[in-house]
Amino acid sequence: MKKDCAFTMGVGHAVCEDYATCGCVPNTLYGHIHYAIVSDGCSGSQDTDIGARILSRAAINVIRDFGHTDNLTYDSARESFRKWLVEEIRKFQVILHLPKNMLEATLLVVVALQDKRWIFGWGDGVIVLKHKDGNLGCTQITYTPNYPAYLSYHFYDPSEFVSMVHTVQETTFNIPDCQKSLIKTSPVKLGQFDDYQYSADVSNLDLSHIVLMSDGIESFSQNGETLDVKGQIKKYTDFKNSNLAFAQRRMQRMAIENKAAGITHYDDLSMATLAF
Repeated sequence: MKKDCAFTMGVGHAVCEDYATCGCVPNTLYGHIHYAIVSDGCSGSQDTDIGARILSRAAINVIRDFGHTDNLTYDSARESFRKWLVEEIRKFQVILHLPKNMLEATLLVVVALQDKRWIFGWGDGVIVLKHKDGNLGCTQITYTPNYPAYLSYHFYDPSEFVSMVHTVQETTFNIPDCQKSLIKTSPVKLGQFDDYQYSADVSNLDLSHIVLMSDGIESFSQNGETLDVKGQIKKYTDFKNSNLAFAQRRMQRMAIENKAAGITHYDDLSMATLAF
């Protein structure tokens, strides 16, 4: 299985608060567990570029540990991943004396072990399922107002949320819009949004790639006009192959093309992908 990731700073930021990583961990039960991770620090909180990396590192630690569970299922993985991840992040917070708001960051994770493909997420962002027939199934997670429910909210007292009303919106669409087999082309319907988490089991889909993207993909503009997110998703996931640093090459190529066309993205942008 091949994998890659890339991230870059937006023109509206002085520090890149996005982060992406990918890799695999050896496992005695499943051979290897492959993963791709995107984390996007909240711009309204301090030092969340550090928080994004800490959340990513915590997720890798949990992926290493939860794979030692016999007969791991999607439902058991969903519950244990969330529980152990909160515990792991808490360890970082206590040992490093981190303020809670430093850990306010989106975290998107895809894991693959044997024939299983699971997605877990907290916060906002875009999940792209690239089918082997070339169609893209996309799920865009946004919050109204622009205040995502982060995993770090587990560390707050409920009384601190009196003024925070989180209305989540899940938008699904296909690229291109088509009426072929729904099993192959319809976007994944994400699971519950309870307890600040959403998830999906996409093991039964015939995919070439699973791509996780931060909401920076929604921030592109040209001549003062916001560009359609569908067009940007299509361009950034148009991998010519899956060799070595294929996501990094794609992001570098798009940076060159965007500069020539006068296209900019205000927000930081990150993506991480598994290729099958």
